[in-house]
Amino acid sequence: MISPTSEERLVIGYKQVLKSVKSGVCKKIFIADDCSQHMTDTILEVSGEIPVQKVSSMRELGHECGIDVSASCAAIVRL
Repeated sequence: MISPTSEERLVIGYKQVLKSVKSGVCKKIFIADDCSQHMTDTILEVSGEIPVQKVSSMRELGHECGIDVSASCAAIVRL
């Protein structure tokens, strides 16, 4: 399970991940292998030097985030 520290929180979903990257608070990105190519390309393009970890499926990423639905991407962000 993805578990941020007390000084961090987890954001889930494409729009939230992009927003966290653009605002400069993103520490690590998780992206599903079966996420759309457009989403993957966009996230990788804006990520810069932020570490990106691939997860085998959207279903698994959702489970790792502690939600009952699939997730295309997620990120750990600073508070």
